[in-house]
Amino acid sequence: MNWNKPFGVALLINLLDHVILLETQNLIPSANNLTCFGYNCEHYVCTWVPGDITIEYVARWRDEQNWNFWHNCRHNTSNACEFYGEIINYRIVAVQPKAYVGTTNSIVEIRLDFDNIIPLPPRNLSIVSTAETLDAEWIDSPGFILNNQLNFILRYRQNDSQYWSSTPEVETHYYEIEGLIPFTLYEVQLRARYHANDGVYGNWTSPVIVKTKEGNPSGLVPVLPKFEYNKNTLRDVLISWMELPLNNRRGILLGYNIQLESVEASQQFQVPANQTSLLIPGLKRNINYTAYISAYNAIGSTEPSIVVIPTSEDIAQSGENMIYSVCRFI
Repeated sequence: MNWNKPFGVALLINLLDHVILLETQNLIPSANNLTCFGYNCEHYVCTWVPGDITIEYVARWRDEQNWNFWHNCRHNTSNACEFYGEIINYRIVAVQPKAYVGTTNSIVEIRLDFDNIIPLPPRNLSIVSTAETLDAEWIDSPGFILNNQLNFILRYRQNDSQYWSSTPEVETHYYEIEGLIPFTLYEVQLRARYHANDGVYGNWTSPVIVKTKEGNPSGLVPVLPKFEYNKNTLRDVLISWMELPLNNRRGILLGYNIQLESVEASQQFQVPANQTSLLIPGLKRNINYTAYISAYNAIGSTEPSIVVIPTSEDIAQSGENMIYSVCRFI
């Protein structure tokens, strides 16, 4: 019967291969995307995605002091393991289905990188505004007590804009954002980077909304053609203008100043912000006048727009006449 031995051995090997293949095909899948990072030098976390959401996965770890001894994760949450306290040795973290603990089945491992720290958002971001600057101050992210461990970046935008501007990276705990628009709402956020982890930033802080203070209004008041009403030797002149555009007000517009100048006298008029015309009565027809119109708020006023009112001796003594002014527009 010796001729049957090779056949029997071949059959046994084939059967074992088939059993191993079936066992391999029925293995619980390993976890995916195992990642470890620290919030600070004494708080690290490893996270993963279950290969099968119906199966419980667990994490264990070992370090160079005893590579043969595995520690169970003491702070185990859903698909995460957290480590607290200073870690001084190289550490390997492994994740696998709970049913396979103690075997090498479906195990994934990662080395804990001490420098892979992604800080939590910095704390106590406060903003003090001027008309054109925002002065920001803050303190470190939780868990950092030594200086110069973190670098910071601020970003800011007008509250109604979708586009952000960013500051340079700084090591200090304050920064002045310059060149802003007065009396404008801005949104400001801050995030941190661990100095040894280039290019990897933590999450942004919650936004701080702040309004810059009022500033001098800008531009010129757009003036309109004037109307002149002749009354024998005197005339009444109506000067008009358009409202100062909102973007130029840079604060709460309080009104308009009109300075009337001639060789004989100077007169000052002031009208509220909702008024855009002024009737000046009793001007002499044989005298040139110049009106200077400026808008003002609580901080200051615009440069004046100029309306020239020339003599009108060559105009008929009666009726209503319109004379176009010399205007300066924005």
